[in-house]
Amino acid sequence: MKTALLVMVVLAVTAGFSSCKKVCYDCVNKCGSCQNNGFTVVAGCEGDTALNGYSVEAWEVYFESAPFNYDCTIFDGDVQNTCDEDTRDSYDAQGYRCVATE
Repeated sequence: MKTALLVMVVLAVTAGFSSCKKVCYDCVNKCGSCQNNGFTVVAGCEGDTALNGYSVEAWEVYFESAPFNYDCTIFDGDVQNTCDEDTRDSYDAQGYRCVATE
């Protein structure tokens, strides 16, 4: 009986410690650039004032349509890693997309 109780206590403590594992995040800033006749005419990353609060995808659709007809490319920009919730929230506010990592 004492052995069974000891095993249950050990399992409960182990489960409690495993639930306290800190979550970390990879935060990526989406960027894009648009070219016309081989010259980059517009470039920016999400969170930049150049995008006026729009996503890079919306920005791409806008500049690839008439009358602009630019050729746009979207790419991953700066990558930041953090295990701090406040820092992750700060990156979110700056236009980064944060994904939890193992």
